Amino acid sequence: MRFEEEVVLYQFGQGVRPVEDLVLIFSRLSEEEKQNQFYDLFSLVWGTKQKLSDVEQAIDDQFGNELDSTGAELKNHRFCAALINYWSHPDRHRQMIWLGVPDSLPEGKYEKTYRLLLRLFKAYYQRRKAMNMETPDNWRYWDLSQPETVEELIKAHQNLVEDVYRNPEFRSDFLRLARLEYDHKQSEQARRQQPVPAQKTRHRFATYDEVLTEFVRASNYQAITRYLLYDSLQKALRERYGLTADKSMKILKEVVNRHMQETDTT
Repeated sequence: MRFEEEVVLYQFGQGVRPVEDLVLIFSRLSEEEKQNQFYDLFSLVWGTKQKLSDVEQAIDDQFGNELDSTGAELKNHRFCAALINYWSHPDRHRQMIWLGVPDSLPEGKYEKTYRLLLRLFKAYYQRRKAMNMETPDNWRYWDLSQPETVEELIKAHQNLVEDVYRNPEFRSDFLRLARLEYDHKQSEQARRQQPVPAQKTRHRFATYDEVLTEFVRASNYQAITRYLLYDSLQKALRERYGLTADKSMKILKEVVNRHMQETDTT
């Protein structure tokens, strides 16, 4: 999620923006961008302490007309069922039970489920704000109804991205990471375009060489290198600019994307 989009999200949380603004932004994204945006919001909501009653009410408002009186259809709605199960057990709050998103979403319900997550985010945000749990140095609790405040926030973020992008201290690592991300993206696109192999009716045991080859493929060198570069760059940015983990990763990703766009045009 780009910083500008995150600002709009918190404006929505404060009641400054209507939900339709965010849904419109979401609808204009490419399929890949929608998936990334959904993951970002899902991850944000997943890390909050929700009231089970809020979750059940939000699901009922979005999908209630699709459920029968016993709620049987809900049991087939893996995404909603997992949300209820997760927040039914407060002791599991820190346990990440990641879903196959968006594979777990019912067909044709992408936008409605995005609205569901937005509602849960807003309920938690406003409850936290009402309890005065915000911190003065956290922009997410500033008055985002003021255009000057929003403009200054975005400008400061853009200036930081520009500074990191032009900093020669990190440039070589960013270029290397951008190339790895670009190659990964290209290989994933090629993989998705491959036809699904016909199902075999006969089964056989895999050979030792096949098992070893698959293991090496699954834990490939490029993936490990990407992880190590992300980790080292994030730590370097936090130390150099005094950033939080969340802010440093957001800056990191924006700089990598900028380099990737340049790679795509060369």
